[in-house]
Amino acid sequence: MQIIVTLGLSLIIENAIRFLMGSMPRTLIASIPPTINIDLGSFGMITIGVINVVTLIISAIVLIGFGIFLKRTWLGMTIRAVVQQREISGLMGINSERIVNIGFGISFVLTAIAAFMIALQFTIE
Repeated sequence: MQIIVTLGLSLIIENAIRFLMGSMPRTLIASIPPTINIDLGSFGMITIGVINVVTLIISAIVLIGFGIFLKRTWLGMTIRAVVQQREISGLMGINSERIVNIGFGISFVLTAIAAFMIALQFTIE
């Protein structure tokens, strides 16, 4: 029953957005030049999309930041402890359920960042 309700709500939300925003495809950013041309002399020319470079930079920053977060902060260490030994970390005084919920919240934030980077590269319908 829940699956049917979820699919129904999905259709309602999708059609409501289509009604309010229109059904024409749109790009998220139109003011950035589409490519950068790099001349390598006798090797030829390389054409790189600016959006691809921005996506690479954002991905690197998020990856390094998340790695530092997991290695250096108390919350990161408790997340790693709960993932490795949930029962033992509970015995050490860590509220495992709370840490799991925080981990899900962090995963939602990382998913939103990834969705933003994908939306930069494609048109939105």
